[in-house]
Amino acid sequence: MGAQLRQSRSRPGALAIAALVVALTVVVGVALRAAARPEPSSVTLVATDDGCFFGLAPNQHGYDAVGPHVEHLLTDADGFRISASEPTPGARCQVLTLGDSFTEGSYVEAEATFSAELQRQLRAKSFDVAVRNGGTRGYTIAQERTAALARWPALAPRVVVVELTANDLLELYALARDGCELERAQLPDGGLTAWSPDALRLAVARVGQKLKGAAGGLAELPAERCEPTAHQYAALAESLTARLAAAGTRTLFVNLEGLACGQGRGVDPRQLLERRVTAAGGAWLDASAILAGDDARLWPEDNHPSELGHRRIGVRIADALLQLGWLSECR
Repeated sequence: MGAQLRQSRSRPGALAIAALVVALTVVVGVALRAAARPEPSSVTLVATDDGCFFGLAPNQHGYDAVGPHVEHLLTDADGFRISASEPTPGARCQVLTLGDSFTEGSYVEAEATFSAELQRQLRAKSFDVAVRNGGTRGYTIAQERTAALARWPALAPRVVVVELTANDLLELYALARDGCELERAQLPDGGLTAWSPDALRLAVARVGQKLKGAAGGLAELPAERCEPTAHQYAALAESLTARLAAAGTRTLFVNLEGLACGQGRGVDPRQLLERRVTAAGGAWLDASAILAGDDARLWPEDNHPSELGHRRIGVRIADALLQLGWLSECR
């Protein structure tokens, strides 16, 4: 009886301790989640004084948070996005990926981007390569050209992969409208100036246009400007391809969305671009079907790739490079 009495008296104390442990676990969990989600954006960029060329600042550990998605953004001394869990390996050959937020990998971790998947696919097939992620939110062909020729010329990659999305023509039109130098091949002697995320948003806001359609919609350009902008885009892409080819670098353009001028506007930018870059020694890959599936996108109304979408894109690009044979000397 005494033993039973002592046991029954000990239950309230045990329950209180258990409740305290649960409460502390909840509090600690909330605190850890809050620590992992600082400000909506603490990413730092660097830019020319006119804001026409910009990129991720080197040696940073920043964050982006949109809804449930938290992105930790780390860069190395050159400004490439890197992963803390998968360091960039030393390698015989370099592959550079360029593009906008799709390539940078907005809202996913660095190891989940298609650049990281491309590296895993190629190294699994015994290619001694390192893939450097040079993607930057808001980029179009003019900035991608400057990044390859002026910011990272010393990288001397064996292959450059350039990703295209539906708003590329719109952003190029905005740069031209604002008087930006589209064929910039040198950066200022003083280097680039640090920009805050707010300053970048103001620069990108100059576009002032929206995309039409949830999946691969058409960029809304004035009808009289769409076709000239498409030709301008193709000329810059051809110039980049030719300049890189002269230095021993091959260029693969990857279409992830419907780059188009719309119904009844004459030119098809995709056909024009494919013709110009292949004539200059590059190649064209249409991978836009990947983002047609809802599971490949983060949100139904937004084409930013999910982790699964990035994985499929990386596999598709790896297969294309194998077929092209551009990395045969990198085993």
